[in-house]
Amino acid sequence: MLILVSVAIAIDPIAAAVLLISVPFIPLAVGGFQRAFRKVSAASRQARGKLANQFLEAIQGLTTLVLLGAAGRVGDQLADTGEENRKATMALLARNQLILLVTDAAFSLFMLTAAALVAWWRLDVGAINAAQALGLVLVSALLCAPMEQIGSFFYVGMAGMAAQRQIRAFLGRDTPSQVQVAGSGSDLAVELRQAGFGYAPDRPVFSGLDLRVPPRSTTVIVGPSGSGKSTLMSMLAGDLLPDAGQCYVGGIALTAASRDQVRAASAMVRQRSWLFYGTLAENLRIARPQATDDELHQALTKVALDDWVGSLPDGLDTQVGEHGLAVSGGQAQRIALARAMLSGRDLLLLDEPTSQVDQESERVILDAIDEIAGRHTIVMVSHRLTATERADQILELNR
Repeated sequence: MLILVSVAIAIDPIAAAVLLISVPFIPLAVGGFQRAFRKVSAASRQARGKLANQFLEAIQGLTTLVLLGAAGRVGDQLADTGEENRKATMALLARNQLILLVTDAAFSLFMLTAAALVAWWRLDVGAINAAQALGLVLVSALLCAPMEQIGSFFYVGMAGMAAQRQIRAFLGRDTPSQVQVAGSGSDLAVELRQAGFGYAPDRPVFSGLDLRVPPRSTTVIVGPSGSGKSTLMSMLAGDLLPDAGQCYVGGIALTAASRDQVRAASAMVRQRSWLFYGTLAENLRIARPQATDDELHQALTKVALDDWVGSLPDGLDTQVGEHGLAVSGGQAQRIALARAMLSGRDLLLLDEPTSQVDQESERVILDAIDEIAGRHTIVMVSHRLTATERADQILELNR
């Protein structure tokens, strides 16, 4: 494009300047269309995201869907979502064609007409000869091509604009420069002061909650389904912030610290542990990449798995399979517990670690928790009476 501009200037600087005045028309037009079509672009992106999420969930839960006879129904839902995505995509493409019409037809016609008129004017006043006038018209025709390419990228650009705005908003969030310490509660591993949380303003999950967890103690949270046990654990893990009151984890106020700061104070083991495809050692080293084999064995010993690993032909290099399917549910939970301990974090958050295992595995897991209780602060959610018998304190939540 710079070469074409240089040629036009060499032919006649005044004519080149007049022609270049029209060049910003394309970026300005595209920018205007982007603002006008912002909602359509966002709708297209949301439709694609919805389809991707539903498809992934269907694949992951395919066995359950088949056993329940729901595969056909979910397939119909995916087809409906796919149709919504098609309509949203076609709506965006239709607007892209409008952009191409403006850039390819209107702009090209305008440029050629303007070039012809300017060339005629400059030829008439004797500033250029006929060959130079023809050259100006040809240069303007060639100049249209790179400008038209800007319009052809409209669809790609609009598809990423919504994502760019979300990323910009996320990166622009303010993070506190200083961490607020809990004052009089700084010697507590966890402290809640009249804490409350609700997913809807008029429907609190819990409110006015007070809790004090001393270091190296075991607290068990009990209550009926829907009372907010898992919600409270998500708050302690830094995933949720209290709507009212205050929550301190390791002396850090959740509302005054970044999520990374809060999450660095604890390690979470959820109801169903997630094991990544790879070896046992690779899964354990997610918590601490520099951990030696001896440290891995020490962590496995604490959860009563070292003998089992020693009996395996490949030992720590044993493949656990996709989603940990090569190990039992009880073994997966203990591997997750060992991984949490390897993280070096004092506070362990255990969200019903025995809910997916049989009684024998439950006993082994609770024994493993007892083994580490004196060295870690443990907050555990459980429905099982056997877990409450081992607690230093019990917090009961009600609906």
